[in-house]
Amino acid sequence: MKRLEGQQQNDFEQIIDDRYHRKLLILSSQLAVADWYGVFSNEMLAEACLDRIAHKSLRFELKGDSMRKKYRYLCESNSGGRVSPESVADYPPEYLG
Repeated sequence: MKRLEGQQQNDFEQIIDDRYHRKLLILSSQLAVADWYGVFSNEMLAEACLDRIAHKSLRFELKGDSMRKKYRYLCESNSGGRVSPESVADYPPEYLG
């Protein structure tokens, strides 16, 4: 996620705040929770957003190889870049787990 500046961070905080009080918010990120403070230039807004995000959250942390790596391998190993069921036979053993 790129660094939020000026009005962007205010808008993001407003969205988080509105959703926190009314509805469910699904947020997906590859950024570690501790690194989110670096996304904001205003520390107070960072604290407010992270407090709301973390307070009622259900957190899922995915582990393992990236699916992009697996998909890229399949695309590169097939002629024309299309993924077909037959290409799974060419899957490297480390990707079958």
